[in-house]
Amino acid sequence: MLNVLESRSPKDIGERLRAARSNAGLTQQKAADDLKLARTTLIAIEKGERRVRADEFRAMVDLYGISVNTFFQSGCRAVELVPRFRHFTRLAIKPRPMPNVC
Repeated sequence: MLNVLESRSPKDIGERLRAARSNAGLTQQKAADDLKLARTTLIAIEKGERRVRADEFRAMVDLYGISVNTFFQSGCRAVELVPRFRHFTRLAIKPRPMPNVC
């Protein structure tokens, strides 16, 4: 695993770690607390300003609930999905009066 971490750019690894943390629903502060890291250290790793150590990396993927293999899959890309909803008030069906059945 160490060779893989050294062969990839810190920025690429950091972006993938940030996406994995976000997908796991963790804030930077919560993840840093669980990993026993300073939040600033986690930020530096996610920005690619600091290389992640093998033990830190293993703890991160375990915390984020992904396997090492999944993390390094080449087809794995971070996709920011933003929900967009149409405004249906114009298309809403208006209630019709009920006929008198008496």
